[in-house]
Amino acid sequence: MRTFSLLLLTLIGLALLSCGDNASGDDQQTFTPIIEGRKVYISGFYQDSTLDQMVACYWLDGIRVDLEYGAAEAITVHNGDVYVAGQWFDATGWNGEACYWINGVRYDLQGGENPDVEVTGIAVDNGDVYVSGVRSDGSMFGTNACYWKNGNVNNVSRNSSFGNSWGATAFGIFIDGNDVYLAGYNAIANKFDIGCKWKNGNLHELSGSTANEQQTWLYDIAVANDVKITVGFYYTFIEDENDPLYYNSPIFACYYRNGQRVNLEESEWQVGEATGVFIE
Repeated sequence: MRTFSLLLLTLIGLALLSCGDNASGDDQQTFTPIIEGRKVYISGFYQDSTLDQMVACYWLDGIRVDLEYGAAEAITVHNGDVYVAGQWFDATGWNGEACYWINGVRYDLQGGENPDVEVTGIAVDNGDVYVSGVRSDGSMFGTNACYWKNGNVNNVSRNSSFGNSWGATAFGIFIDGNDVYLAGYNAIANKFDIGCKWKNGNLHELSGSTANEQQTWLYDIAVANDVKITVGFYYTFIEDENDPLYYNSPIFACYYRNGQRVNLEESEWQVGEATGVFIE
C-alpha cells in the first residue's frame, strides 16, 4: 500500500512539475492561508465517487495531502515533521492496522491488527511518539485507556472505585517532562460512564458520586505549572418519564481545573461538548 501511495504522489508531483512553469496566472489556484502567518493542519479522511475505500489524509491550510487507504484520527507537528495517527486499510477494506505516519511514512502499532483497536490522539516529545487509544481485552465487551510509545503498547489501569469496569477509552494525550497524561472515561457496570484521567498509567476518576448520577466523558488534557486542565461534557440522568427532558436531556460542555468542574456556558439547557485544550 505504501508503494501505491508513493507512486501516486510521484505521479502527482510530476504532473505539477510539468505544468507549473507553463501555467498562466489565470490558471493558478489562489492560495489564502487560514491564519495569516501560521500553518493550520487538519487530519481526517475522504471518499469520493471514484474510490472504493476511504483515504487517510491531512490538510495543510486546506491543501490535501494523501497518505493511503484508511482514516486519520489525530495530528501534531514537531520540529517541522508531521505526525498523524489513525488506521490504514488495504484495497479490500478488510485488512489493515492501527498506525501512525511520520511525514507520510507508516509505522504500525503493537497489536494494531486487532479490529477493535482505535487510536485517538498523538503527541511527540524528545523524538518519542506517543499515541493514545483503546483496544479489546479479549472479552465480549471489555476494553483497555492504553497508549503506545514508539509503537509499543502500554496498558493503563481501569480499576474503578465505583464498581466493576467494563472497559475504558483514552481520547487525549499530553506529555509533561517524564509524565504521560491521558484523558478519557471508564465504563462502569450498572452505572454511568465516568470521566477520568491517567498519569503514568494510574487512574484518577472524577470525585464524588458522579458515576451514580451523571454521564461524564473527558476528551483532552493539558498541564502547565502543576495545573491540570481536562475538557469534556456531562449530563444528568432524568428518571421521571413525565419530565419534558426525559427524552432530550441537556448536555453541558465543561472543563475541570485539577478536578474542579467549571461549566463553559451558564444556560440551564444546552447541548454541547468541549473536545480539545491547548495551553500556550
